[in-house]
Amino acid sequence: MAQQADAARRRAQLADSIRLSGNDSFKNKDFETAQKYYSQAIKTIEECLKVLPGDPACTNTLTACLRNRALVAFKSGQFEQCEVDCCKALDVDPVDVKALARRGFARIEIGRLAEAQRDLEGALPRSSGSMAKEIASSLEYLSKLVAEVGPTLLTTSSSQTAAPPLPKAGPATPREPQGHNGVPLPSAVAAPERPPPLAASAPNVVRLSFTAPDGAETATSGSATPAYHPSVAQTLPAMSAHSSPGEPGASGATAVQEAKGAGSPVRRGGDPQGAEAKGKVVGTGGSGEAKRLREDGSAPRDVEHVASAMGALRLSQTFCAACNRTAQSKCKRCNFVVYCNKHCQASHWKFHKKFCLAGVEDPSPKMTPQTRRGFVGLVNLGNSCYMNSAIACLSHVYPITRHFLSGVFKEELNLDNPMGSGGRVATAYEDLLKQLWFGERNYTTGRDLKRAIDIQTDRFRGHAQHDAVEYTEFMLDMIHEDLNRVKKKEYVETPDAGDRPDAVVGEECWRLHRRRNDSVVTDHVTGIYKSTLRCHNCQAQSRKFEPFLQVNLELPVRTSRALFVLLVRYAAPGQIAPVPIRHAIEIRKTTPIGEVRHALAELSGVEPEDLVLWESYKHRPFQYFTGRQAAFKLAREDIIIASEVPESERSFSVTVVHRLGPHRRTVFRNDSDPFFGQPLVVPVDVDLTVRGLKELVLRQIDSWLPKETGTDPEALRDSFMEEILVGQVESRSLSPLPGSSPLALSHYRGVDEDTPLVRALVGDKPRPTVVFEWPEHLQKLLDVDGMKAVDEHPSCAELQHLDQPISLQECFDRFCAEEELGAGSEYYCGKCKEHVEGTKSMSLYRVPEVLIIQLKRFAHQMRFGIGLPEKLQDLVQFPLDGLDVSPYLIGETAGGSGGGGAGALPAPVYDLFGTINHYGHANFGHYTAFARSGEWSERDPATGCLPSGWLEYDDDLVQVVRSSNRVVCPAAYVLFYRRRDPPPAASSSL
Repeated sequence: MAQQADAARRRAQLADSIRLSGNDSFKNKDFETAQKYYSQAIKTIEECLKVLPGDPACTNTLTACLRNRALVAFKSGQFEQCEVDCCKALDVDPVDVKALARRGFARIEIGRLAEAQRDLEGALPRSSGSMAKEIASSLEYLSKLVAEVGPTLLTTSSSQTAAPPLPKAGPATPREPQGHNGVPLPSAVAAPERPPPLAASAPNVVRLSFTAPDGAETATSGSATPAYHPSVAQTLPAMSAHSSPGEPGASGATAVQEAKGAGSPVRRGGDPQGAEAKGKVVGTGGSGEAKRLREDGSAPRDVEHVASAMGALRLSQTFCAACNRTAQSKCKRCNFVVYCNKHCQASHWKFHKKFCLAGVEDPSPKMTPQTRRGFVGLVNLGNSCYMNSAIACLSHVYPITRHFLSGVFKEELNLDNPMGSGGRVATAYEDLLKQLWFGERNYTTGRDLKRAIDIQTDRFRGHAQHDAVEYTEFMLDMIHEDLNRVKKKEYVETPDAGDRPDAVVGEECWRLHRRRNDSVVTDHVTGIYKSTLRCHNCQAQSRKFEPFLQVNLELPVRTSRALFVLLVRYAAPGQIAPVPIRHAIEIRKTTPIGEVRHALAELSGVEPEDLVLWESYKHRPFQYFTGRQAAFKLAREDIIIASEVPESERSFSVTVVHRLGPHRRTVFRNDSDPFFGQPLVVPVDVDLTVRGLKELVLRQIDSWLPKETGTDPEALRDSFMEEILVGQVESRSLSPLPGSSPLALSHYRGVDEDTPLVRALVGDKPRPTVVFEWPEHLQKLLDVDGMKAVDEHPSCAELQHLDQPISLQECFDRFCAEEELGAGSEYYCGKCKEHVEGTKSMSLYRVPEVLIIQLKRFAHQMRFGIGLPEKLQDLVQFPLDGLDVSPYLIGETAGGSGGGGAGALPAPVYDLFGTINHYGHANFGHYTAFARSGEWSERDPATGCLPSGWLEYDDDLVQVVRSSNRVVCPAAYVLFYRRRDPPPAASSSL
C-alpha cells in the first residue's frame, strides 16, 4: 500500500509539471496545446486521488487544472465547456473564487443571466485586484440591462438567449478600446489585435453586414455565429473570427461596413431581430472602402476601378507568406500577402501584424533586411556549433519546415507518446524556425530548443563537443515521435522473408512500419534498406528489411597520400629570393614529420637542419612542427610551408607577418585585422637593426614589389622601407615557441628603426613574431600575381595519382559490396542452429524524398595495441545536381523509384541542398554548414534543378558563397539531397 501511495505521489508531481507545460503553452497563445496538457494532467491527478483520497496537494493541482482549462475554453469561445469545468472545480473546492467568477462570465455568454449574477455577486466580496474590476464591470453591465430592458430579463433562463447589447438610436459609434471582460484599457495601451479574416482573391468580394446599435459587427442572416459581448469578443483566439476563402464573415478589428436599418443583433440560431437590410454592401477585398450597389446589383464604376487595382495587386502575390505554397486567399485588412488557409495566417500573424496594422507591404514572402527568410545565423552557446550546423540544414528540409511554419503540426502533436517529449521539442523547433524564416535579426539563439532537448535526454546536456550526425538523427527522431499520428502503438512482429520475393517482403515490412510510425518524418525522410546474410556452411540466405533516416557510407581506406609542402628559400645579402616551389611527398599513416623534412631535403638539396616546417592559417603562423608529429593527420587543405633558415651561433630566427595599416597601439583581436600575404621565417643576426630587418624581408618578397620600367629596384625598396612600420606581436599563447596555438589576443608595440633588433624584442622567446604594417596605398601598389606566384616541382605531377579525390560512387559501391564476417563477427544461422561465419551485403530498397548521407570520416586505428581515434581527411567528390541512386536500388518501391519494365517509375535523381562540414581532427574541431540560397529552393521549371546560389552558416555568421566549388571540400561530413519531382507523364502513371 505504501508503494502505491509513493507511486501516486510521483504521478501527482508529473501531473503538476504537465500543468506547468500547459501554462507555458497558454502564455504563447497556443490554446489547443494548453487544453491537451490540462486534460492530460486532470486525467493523471484523478487516478492519483483514487489512491490518495483527499490529499491536499492532489486536490490543489486538480482544482488549478480544471480552472485553467475553463479559462482556455472561455478564450476559445467554448462557454458551455467553461461552465462545466468551473462546476467541477467548485465540486472539488467550493470556495474557489476564480472558478466561481469564471462560471459567472461563461453564463453571461450562454444567456443564463440570473445564475451569472448570483455567481458574480458571490465572488465579488472575496476577490481583489484585476479580478474584482472584471467582476464589477460585468455586474454593471447586467445592471444596465435591467435598467434598459427590465428586471424580467434576469429571470430568463433560456440557454438560447444571448445577452443583447444596449440599444441606441442612430448609427453605430466607435467603442473605447476594451480589455478582458470590458475593463477599459489605458489610453497608451491599444486593444489586443487579431489577425483579420481571409478573403478570396477575386477582385470583388460581396459582404452582407448588419450594424448593431453599439457598433459591434454581427453575423449575417442565417449564420449560427453568436453575438458575443463586446468585452468577450476581444478575448477569443486569433483564428476564431476568420472566414474561410469565399465565405462571408468579418473581424471585429476591421472597419464596420454600414447598412441602413439598424436593429438588434443576430441571436443564436435565428435571423436578425428587428432589423432589415435595405441595401447590400460591397467591399473591395476588405480594403475598408464600401459602396452601395446599384439597383440592378452591379457595382458603381469607381468601385470597379478600385477593385481592379486591388485584384492586380493580389495577383502579384501568388505564394503563401508562411509556407510559400501557391495560395489564393489574401489578408483581408492589408491586401498585401496571400495565405493557403487560416492555419498559415495564424502562424504568421505575429510577424505580419506590424506591417498589417501600419498598412504597408509586408516583405515576408521575400528575403529583405526586414525578413531574413533563412539568412539567419545561430549564436554559439558554448561548443554548440554541432547543433547550429545541423539546424541550418534541417531548416532547409522544406517538407518538414512547411509543416511547422503553416501551423499544421499542432493538429498532430502526440502529447501521450512515452517515446516523445510531450511536444516540447516540436514546439521549441517551431519557434526557432519562425525566427529563422520570419525574423528580422540576422542572428538568433537556439537556447529554448536546447533546453527542451536537455529535459528529454542528457546526451547533449552541458557544453561539451558532440557529433552533428547524432544530433541530426536525434532531432528527426524527436520530431517524428512528437508528431506521430499513431496514438497507441501496437505490437508488430517482423515477418520471415522465407522464399518470397523482395517486392512482397519489402512492402510488407514498410506497411508494418507505418502501422507504428506515421509522421511527417516518415513521409519524407524515412527509407528502407535490405540486409542479406549468407552462411558459409549451408549457403542459406537471411534477408531483413529495416527503415533508415540516413545512409552511412564508409570511405575507401587509403594507406598513402601526397603531402604538398611549399619551400621558401633564403635570400642572402645581395641576392633575390627565388619564387617558392611546391613539392609533393608521399606519406603513409605512420610517417612522422621528421621523415617529411628529410624527403624534402633530398628533393631540394637543402640541409635538413636548415628547414623549419610550419603551418600557415589566415596569413599567420598556426603551428610549428617537431620531428615526431604524424604527417598523415594534416588535412589536404592545410598550407604547409618549409622555410630555409641557415642559423649560426650569432643568429636566431624571427617570424614576420604582414598587416594592413593604420598603426594601432591598443589591444586587438587578430581575427578582425586585415592580414595578407604569406608569413616568413627568416634568420637574423644579433647585431641587425630594425631597418636591416626591413631590407632583409623586402629581399625575400621581391616578387611582390611592383615591376616599373626604368625604376631602380634598390631605390624602390628604400621608398617602401620609409613607410612600413615594424612592431612586435606579444601573445601569451605563443610563449614559448614553437607552439601550436594561433595568434590570439595580442599587443602591438612600435619600435625605433635604429635600435638593434635584439633589444627591440620583448621577452626571451626562441622565435619571436614581428609584424610589418603596410599603409593602404603601398598595398595597392603590390603585384597581386607576384604574391601568388608558385612553381611546381616535378614530384607534384609524379604523385598526382595519390591525390585523386574519392567519388561518391566508390562510397556507394563499398556500401553495397559483400563484407566478410570472419572470426569475432559470426552471426546465428537459423538453418545451422549455431553461430557461423558468412558474408553480409546491403542495398537500398526504398529511398525517401529527402536523402541524408553521412560520410563516415571518424574511425579508430590500432597503435601499440590501443585504438586511437582518427579522422579521414580525403576529399569526396559528390555531385551538386543529378545524383542517380538507381544502380544501388533493388525492385520497385511504392515511394516512386526503382524498378524496370514498361510501367517502371522514373529513376530517383537527387539534387544537393545542404551539407554539414567538420574542420579539425578526431578529438576537436568546428562545424559549419552550406545550404542552397534560393527562395525556398524552388526548382527551375526548364531544367528541374535547384538554384545554384549557396550560403555558408558559421554559427551566427551567414555569408554568400561566391563559388559553388567551395561546397565540395574535404570537410564535407553530412550531405542533404532532395529528390527531383517526377515529370507529369511519370506522375500520371502512379
